[in-house]
Amino acid sequence: MSPRLRIAHHFAPVTGALLGGHPLVAEVRAIDPAARWALPSDVDVIFALHAPGVAHADDEPMPPGWPGSVRFVQIASAGLDGYPPWLFDVPAVATGAGTSAGPISEFVFAAILARAKRLGTIDVRDGDAWPTQDAMIAAPLGDLEGRTLGLIGIGAIGARVAALGRAFGMRVVAHRRSNAPCPDGVEAATFD
Repeated sequence: MSPRLRIAHHFAPVTGALLGGHPLVAEVRAIDPAARWALPSDVDVIFALHAPGVAHADDEPMPPGWPGSVRFVQIASAGLDGYPPWLFDVPAVATGAGTSAGPISEFVFAAILARAKRLGTIDVRDGDAWPTQDAMIAAPLGDLEGRTLGLIGIGAIGARVAALGRAFGMRVVAHRRSNAPCPDGVEAATFD
């Protein structure tokens, strides 16, 4: 059997309980959010989450003895913004790139549909009268088919949003920082 792991994390207690329930985990420690980057160096794995609203953590001091026995850091986010550079001085680091693409792209489309279909203005509750035909004709619901969806970034989330847009018959244009080709059916666009 593999050695049992010691883990420290930045997440809610429910996540710690899930981690602690794994048969290969010996110990799970929550990291104090007030001392986010005072990371322990006597664990095997760190599950790290950047501080909310912090774009750069370059000034964060390295904990004494870092990295110590830390062999693996799992970053919760797709990007590396908001993490101190010394955090990556371990044998292996992984990001959460792509893990939230489905739920986030669905939320994006829920917001697009709510706006196009004016969901906030046509809600009918018990006892309310249905909107009249004249009212619906005066303020018709919007359509997505034939509209243009513009994306800034076409990583995992952007690609999923683009696929949903195409499924709704939208023209999809995207700007990306790199020269990598856009997915099929997505037109490359300059930022301008």
